[in-house]
Amino acid sequence: MAAAKDRTALVGQVAAAREKEAGKNGRKGGAAAEEIVISDERLHELAAERAKLAKEAMITKHAIAHERIFLCHPEIDADPAGEPRVALRLD
Repeated sequence: MAAAKDRTALVGQVAAAREKEAGKNGRKGGAAAEEIVISDERLHELAAERAKLAKEAMITKHAIAHERIFLCHPEIDADPAGEPRVALRLD
């Protein structure tokens, strides 16, 4: 699950990358963080990547058969104080 903190972190990464690129090109500064927009689609991709890594860890570190682990549709936590996480459910 992606959260508001993920969006903030991604904005920081994009701003840093743009700043670095601007420096390589001899320009000062990059885009202001307020100008950077992280789409919900990107947050869904991040949540899916996080779930995939959790699944891989369960398979490799805990010897759980891959066919026993299902990945569901990634979600975005609307709570501004929400934490990035992978939710596990046992049925």
